[in-house]
Amino acid sequence: MAVTQSGDHVTPIDGVELLRRRPEMFLPDGEFSPPEVASRIVRGALLSGARAVCAERLARDWWCVWSDDDWFPDGDDVSVFEKVLPFTEAGPNSMRPEVLLTAFASHVVTWTPKGVRVINGTLDQEFVSFVTSRTGTGRVVAFRT
Repeated sequence: MAVTQSGDHVTPIDGVELLRRRPEMFLPDGEFSPPEVASRIVRGALLSGARAVCAERLARDWWCVWSDDDWFPDGDDVSVFEKVLPFTEAGPNSMRPEVLLTAFASHVVTWTPKGVRVINGTLDQEFVSFVTSRTGTGRVVAFRT
């Protein structure tokens, strides 16, 4: 956890808030771009051991990244979205890309055969239809701005 120090007071820095305050440090041109972030998630999934990963843009600006493999560490549906986590597979000073969705997307949903988890926003019927058409899928991450 990062901290700031002012005199004798140490304050933890919330990673998601840091992303929002300083997007230029984490995003090209300081702007959230769904295709850019979807491609980072695809790359992250491949680096995490997924054998095949697909990204699709659905109607109403939903973006879905999915694979027959669950690429999250230990199937963790929470930490990758809530914290800035190191991602050594991507190189020095790299972080897992999923947290960018929590910081900048209005709706974020993930699904595994164990169930669905809404990270931000609400569950959309279009997402449910998409997931049910992907039998055998190990993980789906969907978002929209």
